[in-house]
Amino acid sequence: MSNTPPKAIQRPFYLWIVSVYPIFHLYRENYGAVIDAEVLLTAAAALAATTLAFVLTKRLLPDIHTRAFILAIWSLAHSLSGHIYVEWIIPFSLTIWTLAFILIPVILTLMVKRSGFGGRLNHLTATFNIIASVMLALQLAGLAALIVEDLRTESIADALMAAHAGRPAAEKALDSPELPDIYYIIPDAYPSDAWHMEVMNHDNSAFTAALQALGFQVVAQAQSNYAATRLSLPSTLNMRYFESNPTEHSDVHYLRLKVNDSAVARELLRRGYTYVQLRTGSIGPSPIADINKRFTKQGFIDSSHADFELSLSSLLDPKESFATLYIDTTLLRAVRSQMTKLAKLLPQADIEEPGYWDSVRFLDSLAELEKIAQMPQATFTIAHLEKPHWPVTFNREGEIIGSIKGASPEQYFDELHFINQRLLATITALVEAAPRETVIILQADHGSTYGTFHYRNPHNTYFKVYAGYYLPAGFELMFPNPFTVVNSFPLLLNALFDTDFGLQEDRFFSLQAAYHDPLNQLEVTEEWLRKAGEGNSVLPG
Repeated sequence: MSNTPPKAIQRPFYLWIVSVYPIFHLYRENYGAVIDAEVLLTAAAALAATTLAFVLTKRLLPDIHTRAFILAIWSLAHSLSGHIYVEWIIPFSLTIWTLAFILIPVILTLMVKRSGFGGRLNHLTATFNIIASVMLALQLAGLAALIVEDLRTESIADALMAAHAGRPAAEKALDSPELPDIYYIIPDAYPSDAWHMEVMNHDNSAFTAALQALGFQVVAQAQSNYAATRLSLPSTLNMRYFESNPTEHSDVHYLRLKVNDSAVARELLRRGYTYVQLRTGSIGPSPIADINKRFTKQGFIDSSHADFELSLSSLLDPKESFATLYIDTTLLRAVRSQMTKLAKLLPQADIEEPGYWDSVRFLDSLAELEKIAQMPQATFTIAHLEKPHWPVTFNREGEIIGSIKGASPEQYFDELHFINQRLLATITALVEAAPRETVIILQADHGSTYGTFHYRNPHNTYFKVYAGYYLPAGFELMFPNPFTVVNSFPLLLNALFDTDFGLQEDRFFSLQAAYHDPLNQLEVTEEWLRKAGEGNSVLPG
């Protein structure tokens, strides 16, 4: 009996597996956070590109086994380039890195051709096929488990509609001197002044001084309790920690519901506030808000209760582009800004929601806050801003410069300067516009993610956040040290309304898994407080 493998397994189909394996791996790591339909399209494009490369290199590399092996090297280099750049190279030149990384497959190609190793590759093809097939099968099995788990969890739609029907009913206050307008403005990943100086040797004190001149209390010792928006926002808005999911809904949907149907919002609704929610970043629409404002290419448009049911899909799964995420992990990262410019030339729907990180969203969110200040109702407004979180999209003058995730320190500082000026302009308008008193909570959801794409990696987690508070005359908050943002609203509500919300113990958590598994977290309170006491902002490994 012959020990020769079947002919089918001797054909080098591992090359095509190598081209799609990184795509499914990336999808698995970001399951629930990306547009699912784009995954198969991206995989199909990768298979087509691989096939085209295999055909075009036939004359250069006549032996199919040598050709497949060399193309597999190129495919791996393509897929690993962005990952390695983000982990080790940022903020150095992306162009230089890309050119240097291309040299690796070039050198390996020459080595294979000159060494004569290519002639022996036909004996290894079957082994490569088996290894690649097993790896892909394991990856797909993991994905299948996530999909099955999603199918097993209850739909959140019924819970959302129940919350919508049971929202607190109270007479809406108009121009009430007892109810100041309250704005909860969340600059994503805005670190404290101490972090800026310690980690980046950057002096951000001019911004703080300008806020203090307006009457802000800026809390230098403020820290977030979580390393990611997905947990930080529900924790802050519900004045408690989230370590488990008591419902039959998926963890992702449960936490999103707790952002959009929060204890803080319900407390203020009962007091006669008009709850306004801007659909920005990780926010909205809310099933209990009086006014949901959806962001479109035409700016913000109102989403009334009558069409709330039509908005459920966007509440359940506001997702990031998978194709963009994939491009950022490959050699194509170097030309993504040009690809983005070309994509904008294509015809698109009239009321299409811009991308998650679209620079115009930040500008329009601030403009919309200034409009809300003119409303006669006593309002509670939430706006989650996507800045100064990467990618850098503005220069120092506020001109849109594309989308740069691997920004240099200078690019980051230039954009931060513009962001600070726009925040100051809007905050000044809020303070001066309303005939009533105004409360402004300018508080980041978590610390800086600068310099790392994998911002949930505990080795790159920062908790020191920017936090400033503007209160009516005669009010002052007494902030403990340490102070964590889970206690910001208990302190505020107790001061404004004589409530008796208790303060939570200061605790810190780091996420241990991908975006789809947010409750898989590690408490790092003891080591973080120890390191913070030693003056080190970076969580130890």
